[in-house]
Amino acid sequence: MSSKPRRIFVLDASAFMYGYPSVVVEGEHFTPLAVLEELKSLQARAYADAVLSSKHVEVLPPPRECLEEVSKKAEQLGSLQVLSRADLEVLALALYLKKKESAEVTVVSDDYDVQNVAAALGLRFQPLRTSGIKAVFKWIYYCPSCGKIYRQPQPSLRCEICGSFLKRRPRKRG
Repeated sequence: MSSKPRRIFVLDASAFMYGYPSVVVEGEHFTPLAVLEELKSLQARAYADAVLSSKHVEVLPPPRECLEEVSKKAEQLGSLQVLSRADLEVLALALYLKKKESAEVTVVSDDYDVQNVAAALGLRFQPLRTSGIKAVFKWIYYCPSCGKIYRQPQPSLRCEICGSFLKRRPRKRG
């Protein structure tokens, strides 16, 4: 007799903003506290309060070592500067649960950068209102004024030559 593998979902802010149905989706649902602190709308906060009080979503902090691993991967992809603390914690929590529980873990997020890092870490992701990414990509940063290319963004996100704000685009393969 084969038993079904545990299904674990880690929710980011979009799950609360769009009313992700954790009550009817079979599996365990988690989120880090940073996600709840990031919610701005009254509707999202009310939904979060409802699912938390009904025990359909559990708040769990990610371990520091998983946060460091996620940050390193995000930096390699060129996404670290655009991910919020909550985004990093969602990814770190999913990575931790995947390792600890040896379970299928899915990150529920509409954020393309979160999806990109999740895929690079070997995590599943489920978008809610977007089509989701089709492939993992690395970013390069460039100055739209003088054209200087950066493999990693400057800490200030400004060009070291002319001072303009950097933009980013996917790195071409090859």
